[in-house]
Amino acid sequence: MSTNSVKSVHGFESWAMGKIMVTEHPNREAMYRVFRLLWYTKEEVDFIALKEGAIIVKFGCMEDRDHILNLMPWLFDKCLFSIVPFEKGKDIDSYEF
Repeated sequence: MSTNSVKSVHGFESWAMGKIMVTEHPNREAMYRVFRLLWYTKEEVDFIALKEGAIIVKFGCMEDRDHILNLMPWLFDKCLFSIVPFEKGKDIDSYEF
C-alpha cells in the first residue's frame, strides 16, 4: 500500500488535540517549528489553531501520532504542551488536558 493510500485510509484517526499550558499566548509559529524539528516524524505534521488555545495536530500517519503520544510530556519555552488523541465530534471543552 502506498503512503498516499495509508493517509487517506486514516484521515482524522491520525490526528491529535493539543494545548499549551500558559497564561500568555505563545509564539505559535515558533512552537510549531520547534516541534516539527524535535519530533522526527516519517510524514509531515500540520498544526491548526482553534479557540481557547486548543490545537489540532494533524499527523500524516498513525505510527507518528502514537510515537509522539508515547514520548510525552512535551515542553515549549518551559510550558507543558499537552496532547491527546483526537476524537471526531467531541467538543473542544470536553478534552482533558
